[in-house]
Amino acid sequence: MPLSILAVLGSQGLVGIGGALPIILGINLGAISTEVFSSFATRAKRVGLSIFFFKLFGIIIFFPFLNQFSFFLTTFFKGAGQVLAAHFFFNFLLSVVFLFLLTPFCKMMKKIMPEKEAEIYLWPVHLNKKILNDPPQVFLAVKREFSGMMTLIKKMFEESIENIFQFKENKVQQVEYKEKAIDNIQSEILKFLDKIPKENLKKEEAKKIITYAEITDELERIADRIMNLNTLSFLKKTSKVDFSGEAMREIKEISSLVKNKLLFLEKIISRQPVAEEKEDFIEEKIEKSKNNHLERFWKRKCTTADGSIFNNILINFREIVEHLERIVYLLKES
Repeated sequence: MPLSILAVLGSQGLVGIGGALPIILGINLGAISTEVFSSFATRAKRVGLSIFFFKLFGIIIFFPFLNQFSFFLTTFFKGAGQVLAAHFFFNFLLSVVFLFLLTPFCKMMKKIMPEKEAEIYLWPVHLNKKILNDPPQVFLAVKREFSGMMTLIKKMFEESIENIFQFKENKVQQVEYKEKAIDNIQSEILKFLDKIPKENLKKEEAKKIITYAEITDELERIADRIMNLNTLSFLKKTSKVDFSGEAMREIKEISSLVKNKLLFLEKIISRQPVAEEKEDFIEEKIEKSKNNHLERFWKRKCTTADGSIFNNILINFREIVEHLERIVYLLKES
């Protein structure tokens, strides 16, 4: 809302971009205040503090370049577009910068606010250089990291689905932060596996390194698909799309089946006893749901925008399932 007011003022020429930029930076910091303070009433205190410092450090890094940034905005954008572009490019550039600073930033946050390992998982905690000469210990450590990634992925999925039904902007941001953590963990695992001395490796151990690297990539791809769901929930909200009751029931049923597959994989990774997975006919249900939505569109019960967003949700469900099934197969083969 404050950003919208500022955009209106900018379009009327009442606020120049030079005066608007500090306000935009302040809005970005203030926008996460509720999320940060609410985290202190939960076990996710470090998450809340990390979000705060993420934005604060971004503003500090950005501040010396306000004049250059202002020149860029006035050159390529006009009126209200300058305010909206400033908000977008600030967050985009901040994300790019922190891709390179994420590891030292995470280490700093661990020192500022130590927490029990079980409480939060946003970076690798089991990858110890001392075990690099012991491949079985390496594989055990990496599998523990897989369990942590699955915890993040499950939460991402739950939050994205919740947003399809009842949109909350802070959940969009929470999913984005978790996806960045998954990217970081993937990168650290791959670098760790690559550091294993190759001279005395057995053939089956070398094969296992490749398999675990592939599993790491598959987990990251699942997080990417969930990010797509997160984006689609945002588009559904901003496009003012309302799915029919039948469409929402189909999403609820299929998302529940996808969640069951996530739980099944989590148990396999943590070596919990699992019964043979039952056939859930999820592929058939997705195809049936797509056909049902086509029928609803043909009968003018929904708009083109409804159909596009709905079908993309189903496509991402299918791709998540494909990645999950590939990981199950790789784990059984290893």
